[in-house]
Amino acid sequence: MLLLVSFIILFLFLYQKKRLSQELKMQKVEAEYKDELIVATVDIQESERKRIALDLHDNIGSLLSVIRLKMYQLNKNTSNPALQESYRETTDMLDDMLETTRTFSRELMSPTLEDFGLAHALENLCTRIHADGIMHTSIQIVGTYRRQPLKTELNIFRIAQELLNNILKHANATEIKLLLVCSDRLELQIEDNGKGFIKNEKTPTSGLGLKSIETRLHLLKASLEYIPNLKKGTKVVIRVPLQE
Repeated sequence: MLLLVSFIILFLFLYQKKRLSQELKMQKVEAEYKDELIVATVDIQESERKRIALDLHDNIGSLLSVIRLKMYQLNKNTSNPALQESYRETTDMLDDMLETTRTFSRELMSPTLEDFGLAHALENLCTRIHADGIMHTSIQIVGTYRRQPLKTELNIFRIAQELLNNILKHANATEIKLLLVCSDRLELQIEDNGKGFIKNEKTPTSGLGLKSIETRLHLLKASLEYIPNLKKGTKVVIRVPLQE
């Protein structure tokens, strides 16, 4: 009986151990599949962004330029003041459409990022926001930035882009400050002087933009921390481990 009981206990122990091992393997497979799915989803998104950006630049942008040229040729053949005024108004609208198309194209696909890296792309993004007169935007870089794999830089840039868009839309801010700290890891701080978060309010986690941020943080194995300033504004800190 003692041998039988010992055998049963040993059998149950080995069975539980094997079952636990199989569960751990399944969890690992599921986690790997989830990561592969996330990577594929982000790659598809970036591929679509690039395609749309090229279509905007090459097709719609070129078409608007041709229409503007045709308008100029038609205007040369008329001396009617009313038609000339209409021409000026129309060309002004076409110029606005061309600039908007170029802006959308740059936001969808950043050539500065691919050519010069994340630090220059963030500087260029801040310069554009500031130059557009939307609000005062500045960036400070501490340390020496070294280039990372393009996908890493792209994910960080998209996170920063989404956070800046959220500030522009919702914060009622007049100033944005970026601080990029380069050391054994990368730390990006984005601070605004807007309305901030109400005390004890949970940070929102819904919406396509915020879901995109969560996805890219997961891929980067990075962390994001919201630091509300109870007087005014909010600071967001993103910490990204760097590859050797």
